[in-house]
Amino acid sequence: MSTGLKPTSFAATDIGVTRDTNEDRFLCDDSLKLYVVADGMGGHACGDIAAELAVDAVAEFVRSGEKMLASSIDPKDDVAFRTELVEAAVEHAAAAVHHARNNQPGCEDMGTTLTLLLLVDQDAFIAHIGDSRAYRIRKGQVERLTNDHTLQATLVADGVAPETISDRYGHMLVRSIGGDPSPKVDVRVETLRTGDRFLLCTDGLSNQFTDEELAVMVDEEQTLETIVENLIYVGKLLGGRDNLTAVLVETKSQATPESPCPLVDHVAQWFHRAIHMMD
Repeated sequence: MSTGLKPTSFAATDIGVTRDTNEDRFLCDDSLKLYVVADGMGGHACGDIAAELAVDAVAEFVRSGEKMLASSIDPKDDVAFRTELVEAAVEHAAAAVHHARNNQPGCEDMGTTLTLLLLVDQDAFIAHIGDSRAYRIRKGQVERLTNDHTLQATLVADGVAPETISDRYGHMLVRSIGGDPSPKVDVRVETLRTGDRFLLCTDGLSNQFTDEELAVMVDEEQTLETIVENLIYVGKLLGGRDNLTAVLVETKSQATPESPCPLVDHVAQWFHRAIHMMD
């Protein structure tokens, strides 16, 4: 498998401030060009098992699909093949988690979200279930590439005012991996450009920022490691009520140049916001 743009990546996860366990899982595979985040359903038994099982199942399926494509002598539409591949990979993960849920004692209610990104040549393939998110940051502009499968998002799409939706129920998932052996998977394909950055994250991180705030932090001229570490640091500073996971991918062949100071002012701004929230 070859790619026109060479991605580099960095990822990290943190238990957060209030949780006893970390049920988030992620995958960063620059050789396969596959990136995944999964958030085991909070408060449900075996959420960490569900997330890890889903990530492993997706990676195994995509790896097998790429090997099959590479060894095939039949011409294929690569974009169509991989669009079907990422959808089938998530369906495979859903079936695996559903089977474990029904056969593993104590895990009858386990489930997970799953968001994946596969980069091939000039294309980005995104497949998604749940409320973990994928963003693209291009020249300072952020675009959310996934829709949240939550009760709140569903009601808002139906015309209900967001302020009338109870926080207690608004974040309930209406679509996830675990309960349904064959859930509907959202899939989209985007054209890559040099310098694109993709952020995959669980809701423990995205809930702490507006999309515009995420764009500011991810667009900084810093190493990917520094950006991810700052995202998690500031996310915890602003509450950190859930596990926080970020996978950051950049489509550049050369390392991002380090710049020692730009994030300082932004971190200070969020620190002041966190202080005001505690007043």
